[in-house]
Amino acid sequence: MRKDGVRQHLNTGHFEWKNMAVKVISEEGGSTVTDRGVRIYTGPGTNYSVIGWTGLDQVLVADATAESTIPGDSINDRLWYRIHLPNRLGSSYGWVASEKSDGTLLVRHEPLATIVEVINDDGVGWRLRRQGTLAACGCA
Repeated sequence: MRKDGVRQHLNTGHFEWKNMAVKVISEEGGSTVTDRGVRIYTGPGTNYSVIGWTGLDQVLVADATAESTIPGDSINDRLWYRIHLPNRLGSSYGWVASEKSDGTLLVRHEPLATIVEVINDDGVGWRLRRQGTLAACGCA
């Protein structure tokens, strides 16, 4: 076990690596703003710095999970998700807790969600439509 509270997992280093979609289903509290969602931390535990909030009902991409340990978190074995934070300056990540200290779920895995990664659009951007047709993009 490391000092910062991250449990080391088998042969994968410190985290269990897997891509998945997770949805913020509850508010964490601690704010007067409604629909704020949950806090985003710099590491998997409440003793890390808060870098922002998710917003309620947001679907996020998580690429790793970790179980927290004391002193990194106030609860031992709480599941944390490492989420990708879009950033025009490069990849950025944060951590969200799966549940409150009282056991209330904050975030749940969304197995039916589709994850799309845009590798390079040459700065043009992508036109995304709910129901695409070739005629809509002038490609027909």
